[in-house]
Amino acid sequence: MGHRFSPLGNTLRAIVLSTPFAQAMALPACSQEVGNPPCSDAGRVVALPSGYRYDGGSLQCQGLCPKGFFCSADSCPLCSDDGVLSVQCGYPPCIGGRRPSGLRSTPKVSGSRPVAQFWRQMSHLEAASVIAFDVLRRELRAHGAPRGLIDRARRAAADEVRHARITAQLCRANGGRCARASVSAPKRVRALDAVARENSVEGCVRETYGALVSLWQARHAGDARTRHAMRLIAVDEVSHADLAWSVASWAEPRLGGSARRRIDAARRRALAELVESTEQPIPAECVTVAGLPHPVVARKLAERMGAMLSLG
Repeated sequence: MGHRFSPLGNTLRAIVLSTPFAQAMALPACSQEVGNPPCSDAGRVVALPSGYRYDGGSLQCQGLCPKGFFCSADSCPLCSDDGVLSVQCGYPPCIGGRRPSGLRSTPKVSGSRPVAQFWRQMSHLEAASVIAFDVLRRELRAHGAPRGLIDRARRAAADEVRHARITAQLCRANGGRCARASVSAPKRVRALDAVARENSVEGCVRETYGALVSLWQARHAGDARTRHAMRLIAVDEVSHADLAWSVASWAEPRLGGSARRRIDAARRRALAELVESTEQPIPAECVTVAGLPHPVVARKLAERMGAMLSLG
């Protein structure tokens, strides 16, 4: 990639380079059990109305899915369960982005291509991350953190402004519309253990995995514009993951033993939820165009990340 990464970045890059590329594998078959990703609603199987005629297009059945879901019929054809036809409704994969407390979900735009809905969700998360890093900067300062950590949080917020703009452009390029982030950010400075717990879950787990997926997209996206954008974003996301682990190294030793154990348990639960969420079916074009890892690959990436960072 032409960039000199930190030790964490080199670890993530090694995971990407050592994980087999399995894009050609068939996406998971329809299932009544879709899983419950920690950052979104569960997938759903929706029964089709009596007499409904389906011509094989994913956009045709978009209106059958609940608000906030997309119809993933392109990757998961109609199923028959006891003679009842149904369609799989999924949710844009939840990857990357430090979610602030009080983040509200963004609705889908009916009729949008799944890849446009993915970029819409990503743009929303990147914009929300601006607020998350502003809150982190303010709370680090209030708790007497080193100036270097405070400055890195400020730079990370500026990075996320740029990421939100880039992902919004990708959303529009694929026929979608952007969504503003709606966040009810905490008005008061939280206790250090609350700050450290959120950093553990959102930074050490989610952001680190987000950096890993960004590196994967930069290498495997079928769209050249996406590959270029993700090369730029991946460098920043690795830096944000580094920041999360640096904050953890500063904050957690300042807490009592019981608080540290709760934070460690929260980090392990977050990894387990992340691994489980990778099994959710995703539209084929999100794999081929946007370069998202196939669910089988995504699980391997998450598990290897946990093993190499001693999270599991």
